[in-house]
Amino acid sequence: MRTHRTLSLPSFLLLLLLTLVWGACRPLSQGLRSPSVARTTGPARSETGNAGLQPAKDTSADAPWTTLYRASRSLDVRLIHTRLELRPLFESAQLRGKAWIEAAVGFYPVQQVKLDAQGFEIHHLSFRTLDADSTRTLQPLYTYDRQVVTVNLPRRLEPGTRFEVHMEYTASPDSLKAGPGSAAIQGEKGLYFIRPDSVNPDKPWQVWTQGETDHNSCWFPTIDAPNQKTTQHIALTVDTSMVTLSNGLMTSSRLNADGTRTDVWEHRLPHAPYLAMIAAGRFAVVKDRWRSIPVHYYVEPRYAPQAERIFHRTKDMLTYYSQKLGVDYPWSSYHQIAVRDFVSGAMENTGAVVFGQWAQRSDRELVDGSAEGTVAHEMFHHWFGDLVTCESWSNLSLNESFATYGTPLWYEHAYGPEEADAALEGNLRDYLAESKRKQVDLIRYYYENNEDMFDRHSYAKGARILHMLRNEIGDRAFFESIRLYLTRFSYKSAEIHDFRLICEEVTGRDLQIFFNQWFLSKGHPIVDMNYRYDSLNKQCVFEFRQKHSALPGRTFRLPVQLEFYFFDSSTARTVVLDREVQEFRFDFPRPVWTGHNLGRILLCEYNDGRTFDEFVQQFKGSPFYYDRKRALEALVQNPQRFWGAWTDPARTTDAVAYQDLIARAFRDPSPVIRGIVADAIPASLLKQDVLLYGLLVRTAEKDIRSQVRQKALLKLIETADSGKALPAGWLEQKIATDSSLLVTAAALRPIAKTNPNQAEEIAKALENENSMVGTLFGFYADFGQEKSLQYLEKSLMQLRDSRSLRQYPTWLKDYNRAILRLNQKERGLTFYEKLKHHPSARIRTLAAENLSGLR
Repeated sequence: MRTHRTLSLPSFLLLLLLTLVWGACRPLSQGLRSPSVARTTGPARSETGNAGLQPAKDTSADAPWTTLYRASRSLDVRLIHTRLELRPLFESAQLRGKAWIEAAVGFYPVQQVKLDAQGFEIHHLSFRTLDADSTRTLQPLYTYDRQVVTVNLPRRLEPGTRFEVHMEYTASPDSLKAGPGSAAIQGEKGLYFIRPDSVNPDKPWQVWTQGETDHNSCWFPTIDAPNQKTTQHIALTVDTSMVTLSNGLMTSSRLNADGTRTDVWEHRLPHAPYLAMIAAGRFAVVKDRWRSIPVHYYVEPRYAPQAERIFHRTKDMLTYYSQKLGVDYPWSSYHQIAVRDFVSGAMENTGAVVFGQWAQRSDRELVDGSAEGTVAHEMFHHWFGDLVTCESWSNLSLNESFATYGTPLWYEHAYGPEEADAALEGNLRDYLAESKRKQVDLIRYYYENNEDMFDRHSYAKGARILHMLRNEIGDRAFFESIRLYLTRFSYKSAEIHDFRLICEEVTGRDLQIFFNQWFLSKGHPIVDMNYRYDSLNKQCVFEFRQKHSALPGRTFRLPVQLEFYFFDSSTARTVVLDREVQEFRFDFPRPVWTGHNLGRILLCEYNDGRTFDEFVQQFKGSPFYYDRKRALEALVQNPQRFWGAWTDPARTTDAVAYQDLIARAFRDPSPVIRGIVADAIPASLLKQDVLLYGLLVRTAEKDIRSQVRQKALLKLIETADSGKALPAGWLEQKIATDSSLLVTAAALRPIAKTNPNQAEEIAKALENENSMVGTLFGFYADFGQEKSLQYLEKSLMQLRDSRSLRQYPTWLKDYNRAILRLNQKERGLTFYEKLKHHPSARIRTLAAENLSGLR
C-alpha cells in the first residue's frame, strides 16, 4: 500500500514488518492489501456460513474489545433458485410455507449445509442431489437452534454438486426477540402483519416484508447474506379480496375451492436474498408501462387518483438513469407500494419498492411536495445494491452512498444545478452533524451489529465522497467507470476495491490515496484559509492550515480550486493541500473577489476569513448556489453591519445597495435562498421600509414554491404582531386562494387570535391530511378546545410507522400542554394508562414515562 505522508523511523519499521507478514499470506500478483481493508461483513451472528472461520476480535488500538471483525460470508454453498409456496395466516400472525432451496457446492467439498431460518417450526425436511446420476430424496439428520438449520449429509458433496433442500414450516415472526434496529430500519422480524385492533379498528388488513439486512430468513429458509444471489418463484395464497405483490412478474393466478386465490410471481434474474419481498392487502393498483416493462403503483383505494403523482416522475427517472449510467434498467418490472406501519422510510426490493404510508398524499398535500427524492433514491438502488450488491455490510457504502448520490443526480437533470447543490449541501450538513458525536471509517469491518452501518456516514458522507471523486476524475471518466463497474459485476457482489480498480482502469491513475483517506479512514479535514493581496509584488496570496478531525498529526490530500473574479473575466487555479501549513502565490492583478471549492465540492469544515464586503461580492457574483447561500447567511446574521444601514442616516448609500441585494435574493433561482431572505428580514424593518414589505407580500402571493410562500407569510404575520397590520381580509383571502397546506397552516395561529371559530373550522378540515399531524398537535396544544383532544388521542394511538415514532415524543409534549391548559389532567392520566397497553413497545415506554411525569 502506498502512502502520502512522511513516516518516522519507528513507523517505517512497523510498516515494513506488517508488509512482510501480510505479503507472506498473499501472492504479489493479487497486489498488497492492508489487513484493515480485507473482504469482510457480518450480522450479529456469525457470517462465516458453512465452513468459514469464526470472527476474530479487533486488536487495533482504537477498536473496543466487544467489537467483532466481520468476515464476508463464506461461499461454500452458492444459492441458485428459491421456490416458495406461502400462505399468510392473519389471525395468528404466522406464515405456512413450503420451500425448495436449490444450491451448488462451492470450491471445497462439504458434508453439512446450513440455512438461516429464524424462529420456525419445522414440520418436514428432505434433501436430494440434482445430478443426472442421483436424484434420490433423503431424510437427513439435522439440528436446529431456531436461528440456523444444519443439515448433516450421509456423504460428502464434491465441488459443483447441485442439490435441493425441501422444507415445510411455520414462521412466527412475532415470537422473535426483535432488536432495536437502526435509524434507517426500525424492525428486525422480517414479516409484518397489519390488522384491525382495539386501538385502530379501521386499520386495513395487510402483510408485507422487510428483509434488509438479514431478516428475510424470518419467513423463508435461505443463506441470508448479501454476497449470495438467487432467482425465485413465489406462490402466494391470500383471500380473494386482496391483491399481491412480489419481485418479478405475476405469471399465473388461480382461484381455490376454499375462497382463496394463489398468485405466482417469477423472478428470473438473480438477486440477493434480502431483496426478496411479498405484500398483500386491499390496495388499488394503478397500472402503467415503461418501454415493455410493467410499472404499477399500489396505494390505499382513496389515493388511487393521486398514485402517479405520489410516485412522481417514475418513468422519467427510469429513462434518465438508464441513459446516464449507460446500463438499461436491468429488471423485468418496476412496482411501488405504500403500506401501513412500515419500519423504514422505503426499501429497494428488486422491482417491488416498499414505502411507508407517509408517501400517500392528497391533492393538497402534493402541492407541497411528493416522495420524488425517495423514489429517486430507491430506484438508483436497482443498479447499486440490486444489480451489483455490496459483498458484505461493511461495504454498505457501495449500496447507500450511491443511492443517496442518485437523488442529486436526478435533481441536476430534472431541475438544474441549484436543486442538486442544495441536496448535496444537505448531505454535508447531515454528516458534519453526526461527526460531532461519531467518526468512523466509511468502509468498516468492526462493528457490533449490521444496523450500525446504516448511519449518515454510509448515506450522506458517502454521497459527498462520490461527488468529490466525480470532480477529481471528471464527468466522462466517472460515468464510464460506473458503466464498467455495473457491467462487469452485473448480478454479482462487489467490494470497495473492485470499484477502485475499475476507476483506475478507466482513468489510468493511481487512486489509492483518494480511496484510503475517504473510504477506508475516518474523519475529515478542517481547513483555515487566509487570503491577502500583496500589492508590492502584485500577487494573490493564500495561506492554508489543515488539521485532521479524527487523527491528530495527519493531513488529507485536497485538490483545492481557487477562483479569481475580475470585472470582466474570471479564471481558476488548482492547488494541492497535503501538509499542515502551506502558502500559494499567483501573479494576478487585484481581483474583485476570490472563491474556492471548499465545502461546495470538498467535504470539510473550513474558515476562509471572509470580510463583510467580500461576502457582498460573493453573493452578487458567484454562479454557485453554495457560495451565494453561505454569503447571504453571513450577511443577514450581521445585524449591526447589514440591517443597521436602514436606521443610520449616514449610511443611506449602503441601505440602497443592500435593498438591491435583497431584491436579488428574492429573485434567486434557488428556493432555499429565497426562503432565507424571507425569513431573515427583521419585522421592525418591514414596518418602515415600503419596498421590502412589498417584496415580501409579492413573494407570499406569487412565489412558485409553497415553502417560500409559507416563510414569507409567517414573516408578514410576525410583522403584523409587531404593529403593522395586514390589510383587512388579506389573510383570509390568501388561504382561500392558495392550495398549499403549508400556507394554510401558517395562517392558523393569527386567525385563532381574532376569529377562533374560523381557525377551529380550518384546523378540523386539516385533520384528514397526513402531513398536517405535527402542525395540528402544536396548534391544538395552544388553541384547541376540549373536543380537539379526541383527535390528538386518536392520532397517538394509531400512528406507529417509523416516521411517526421519531416525532412521537414531541407530540406527547404537545398533548401534555393541551390537557394542562384545558384542566384535563385526569383525562390525560386515563389516556396514558390506556396507551401503556399499545402494541408498540416504544410507545408503551413513552406512555409510562409521561404518566409518571404527569402524576
